[in-house]
Amino acid sequence: MPLFDLYATQKYDVILDKYLKDVMNVKIARTNRRFEERFSELMYTLFSSYMLGCYSDCIKLYQKAISIIPLVDDYWSPVKLVQLAEIRLISMCFCLFNANEFEYSIDIISELDSLVDEIPILLKNANMNNDLIAKHCVLYDQYKKGNHPYYIVKYLYPYEPMFDTYTFNLQTCPPYVSLTVKRVPREHDCFTSFEFKVYGYTKADTFWKGHCWENQDRFPAVKKTLPLLNLYLLRIAGATPGRFLPLFSIEQVSSVELSLFAGNNEMIHYCNGTDFTGQWVGRNVPERILTNEELQYLNDLIISNYGCRHFVMQYHQAKNNISAGLYVESFLLFCTSLESMLYYWCEQIATKYGKCDEYQKFSKTKISSCDVCDLCKESNIDKKPNKGTEPNVAEHINYLVINCGVKKESANKINDFIRKARGYSLRNDIVHGRVNEVSLSQLTKTEQAIMSIQEAFLDIEKELQVQ
Repeated sequence: MPLFDLYATQKYDVILDKYLKDVMNVKIARTNRRFEERFSELMYTLFSSYMLGCYSDCIKLYQKAISIIPLVDDYWSPVKLVQLAEIRLISMCFCLFNANEFEYSIDIISELDSLVDEIPILLKNANMNNDLIAKHCVLYDQYKKGNHPYYIVKYLYPYEPMFDTYTFNLQTCPPYVSLTVKRVPREHDCFTSFEFKVYGYTKADTFWKGHCWENQDRFPAVKKTLPLLNLYLLRIAGATPGRFLPLFSIEQVSSVELSLFAGNNEMIHYCNGTDFTGQWVGRNVPERILTNEELQYLNDLIISNYGCRHFVMQYHQAKNNISAGLYVESFLLFCTSLESMLYYWCEQIATKYGKCDEYQKFSKTKISSCDVCDLCKESNIDKKPNKGTEPNVAEHINYLVINCGVKKESANKINDFIRKARGYSLRNDIVHGRVNEVSLSQLTKTEQAIMSIQEAFLDIEKELQVQ
């Protein structure tokens, strides 16, 4: 289907799948004979990313477009300039209030100040009004006055609460303002309604999957609330001994409502998605008899999980925590799984190379700086000041290079992936309490790095078999 037809039929996701990576990377010069075609692809991709709320992609695509054809060029009609202003305004508002989620190279405040001043002239030249632009100008003006925007996210969980209605005051837990919990009875079952009020900015669209096309996710605004929600459930469980309350995941969410407000309480946008298909998790789950085929499948799953390596279980636990919005816990489990996997592979490689006993001895031997210290050697002390520690991951991998025929470049590649998986200093910062947040994009990078390490060891194993 031609690009124009894809856009006209609102197949924005198809456009981004097909064109985004290409238009981000390809050089588009006005002297090129395919310039019109290439620039058209860039603009349709820009407008598609805006329609899907991929605001971080929008900013990059917009900057590329005006670097090719500056805004002062006659190419841009007054109407087109207003459309670009809307994209810039809303994308930068999102960036301003979600700065911790991604990096950008522009001064957002200066850009917004300049744009807000330009907008009345752009609208006058185009002889048009734009309600969404007007509302976002109010939102930004209120922010400059100290009145921050906020959104309300409301959703149902298929679980019966222990009380009818209560509003928890969360103003000391920024960015949260409040949580209202309410029983929602129906004819044959009962749901719980959770309504969070949160300072910040989000796309008030229940079908929105995030600001970056590479990292699409279900209900991002809901997922941000899940850590606090699960904390609430754990405390409820602690207050009711003997009653088990499972942690909730994004798959169990039903009927999401989203509202975005400026700091003066003016509604910017509202969206409601009615859906009662969330997975049941509570004691009001309808009874159902499993078939023999389903029981056999469950039997097979239990056997395969029981027999798999411990790091595989940790990996799947980490994946499950992502769906519950527990990003820090997921990251730490990924890191634990990674180390378990590394030790497993080091032992496998050493065994295949005939060095199993030597490797086992090495891995249990404590290494002390005193062993290579001339002062300690010359002294007649009975106990070493530094008792030493067992070899770390890097030393285990280096052992394979020295003793098991593993190439230095293969070891370097694995060490690079380890650093990426740990977020460089992020793991240590979390363990020592200096940081208490992990982004979804970092979890994606960590998971990809773990898979790359697994592939690297499989390649090493094949190389040793050939030798």
